[in-house]
Amino acid sequence: MLGPTTLPPHRLAPARREAARKLLIGLIGAGIQHSLSPAMHEQEARQQGLQLHYQLIDVERSADGAAALPRLIDAARTMAFAGLNITYPCKQAVIPLLDALSDEAAAMGAVNTVVFDGGRAIGHNTDGSGLGLGLSPHVARRPTCRAWCCWAPAAPARRSRTPCCAWAHNS
Repeated sequence: MLGPTTLPPHRLAPARREAARKLLIGLIGAGIQHSLSPAMHEQEARQQGLQLHYQLIDVERSADGAAALPRLIDAARTMAFAGLNITYPCKQAVIPLLDALSDEAAAMGAVNTVVFDGGRAIGHNTDGSGLGLGLSPHVARRPTCRAWCCWAPAAPARRSRTPCCAWAHNS
């Protein structure tokens, strides 16, 4: 992940370039052992010239279950993970463990992506935009709408545009 003051990998010295091209990311959730995410993400990374390890972290395999989430987030920070995908049952439980939320994650009340940047854990939610991209050829939305959070499966209680998407319509 490149930050605003981070040089792109091709501008780094060879040793630093190699380190910048290696990423550790993971998926935290329950019942994820059959996930295709590792194969998909690792294949895409190879095509982009990156070395990526995508670790499945199944809370069902922990004696503490989802209660292990705080320790897992701390371990990911310590082990220098670049980021995590978050799925059931952790999308809401992860929020108080993070340093910041994107507007989308705050509006939806759920996080499905954590990016570690400069020692901070920042929560994002791509469920709404991903669903929106899939629906866009078939569903009309307000021309001023920048978000699809009202359609997101992670927020079943928030189907209306108010207050969930109010932030998207105020600019």
